[in-house]
Amino acid sequence: MQSSLTHFIIVADDLTGAADTAARCFGAGLPAVVYPKPLQHDLAAGAAAFTSDSRHMQAAQAAQAVAELIAGINAPPQAIWYKKIDSTLRGNLGSELDAMLRALADSQSRNVAPACAVICPAFPDQGRGLRQGELVLHAGGAQNILLPARLAEQTARPQVTIALADVRAGAAHLGQHMQKSVQEGAQFLIIDALTNADLATIVTAARQAVPQALFCGSAGLAGALARQLWPQHPSTSPRAADRTWSAAETATLVVAGSGNPIAQQQIQQLRSKRHVRAIEYQTQPPSALNPELMASHSALLLHLPPPHASAQLDGPEARIQADRLGEQAASAWQIVQPRRVILTGGDTAMAVLSKVGIAQLQIIEEVMPGIPLALGQDKWGRVVQVILKPGGFGDEQTLATLIDIEC
Repeated sequence: MQSSLTHFIIVADDLTGAADTAARCFGAGLPAVVYPKPLQHDLAAGAAAFTSDSRHMQAAQAAQAVAELIAGINAPPQAIWYKKIDSTLRGNLGSELDAMLRALADSQSRNVAPACAVICPAFPDQGRGLRQGELVLHAGGAQNILLPARLAEQTARPQVTIALADVRAGAAHLGQHMQKSVQEGAQFLIIDALTNADLATIVTAARQAVPQALFCGSAGLAGALARQLWPQHPSTSPRAADRTWSAAETATLVVAGSGNPIAQQQIQQLRSKRHVRAIEYQTQPPSALNPELMASHSALLLHLPPPHASAQLDGPEARIQADRLGEQAASAWQIVQPRRVILTGGDTAMAVLSKVGIAQLQIIEEVMPGIPLALGQDKWGRVVQVILKPGGFGDEQTLATLIDIEC
């Protein structure tokens, strides 16, 4: 069993996806850093999470972005790579995984190229699972979204779906099923899971049966993999307790650009808080930002209006809206001079951090499953706490809880 610390490299298609996966690795005991921008120096040991920022792209363009990102990462041969995909199956799943397998096969820095991918997007701690290859949301049942079909839309690699019964028959049985599938030509092993125990079984079986496989999934599978690879390794990252700022004394900026229905519920709950000043972009223009805006308020919420029923949550128009919100947030950043920033929505987080010059985030705590608290330095030299929350994570109270949390 591997125990010495090495490099765990995460390739996600958006920034909050990179962050939630790094958060799970941190929770498993690894130091973890998220890179919103391409790396300009050598990697430190531990989890390093990158984004190709490609969820909004067309399939071929997204594949190219993944290939270019991997080519720019100077990883040692023993590095462990992980393809992060969305737990609700959004994005260019097939083309990006196909591109990553090709890029790793072509790389001169790897000892052995991956022969297949073990794929499971389940994230039980956020209520997401996979059953008979179909997305399951624990709160709402099956979603009629089939992962095998999504993958087949963008890649012709042969695939097999392995049922939950095979997972729960144990790691030895599952491993034999995996080996047999690969011997028969399968390159994508899509595996059902509904619980953290299921994920642990998948990792155990895959490491024994197909040790050169590329793991591909959400933050859930990444956390299970990290816990097995480094079971005794304590994180050397600074703990949140070492950087304590009281929520009551901390100017907080919340920027919410996600159109996810859960995120919209969270925004409405936060707007009802008496100590929160809320500004909805487009109904109140950037001129509403002034030095007096925080009088009698300890937090400022900037958010987009609810999307139309037919609006696409990913794509060019969503990117334009996120960029405009990011410009407003950058103006507010200089006025509020926040010590804590909460960003929800991958496009929004990418836009805001780019405009304020934060090039990396050192995770110091996983405050909720898949939701990290990190430290970053902006272009004015200020160190700020940054909490990154994917739009669909949590319940209607999550943003209100995060804004008041002591960390």
